Amino acid sequence: MDLSDNPYRMVCGALQDMLEASDAFVTEFDTGNRIWYGGTTYRYDKDSFAGADMPSVQLILAERDIHLQATNTDNLDIFTWEIQILTGDVRFLTVLDAIWAIKRAMLGWETNLMDSLTWNGKKFVHLCRPLKVVEELDYRFQGRTNAPLSPGNRGWVAIWRGEVQMHFTVADVRE
Repeated sequence: MDLSDNPYRMVCGALQDMLEASDAFVTEFDTGNRIWYGGTTYRYDKDSFAGADMPSVQLILAERDIHLQATNTDNLDIFTWEIQILTGDVRFLTVLDAIWAIKRAMLGWETNLMDSLTWNGKKFVHLCRPLKVVEELDYRFQGRTNAPLSPGNRGWVAIWRGEVQMHFTVADVRE
């Protein structure tokens, strides 16, 4: 898939690629348990999970702040991403292994986005940072919604939140 025409897709792809490039990440999360919503193939949520489905991880876009005219000449987009880990296991060590693997994968956060991504010949990511990690022993994440993340499976849930700020000139974005 050609992502070069859409910087939003480029950021999503870079985040996914960064995780997939980490040996710790691919060791911790089996291929079938890495849920990526950025592809072109139709996806659906499972009604329940089996033991082989855990731990699982998914990357989602949680929130966007779009400033069409942050200044007279610039746009500012702030995307908040979540890496959601579902363990389906009440053992404490399971979530610690999962969050350690994510931490190791996240070490390239700035380089993989700020230094590598260009759109219209310009670097556009000006800030990347993790915001917070929240863990909870439950089958849903109470802090954001009551919607089940892992229906029918009580276990540790961990949510990594991060922010990516993108700057564009109004002239470049205008068609």
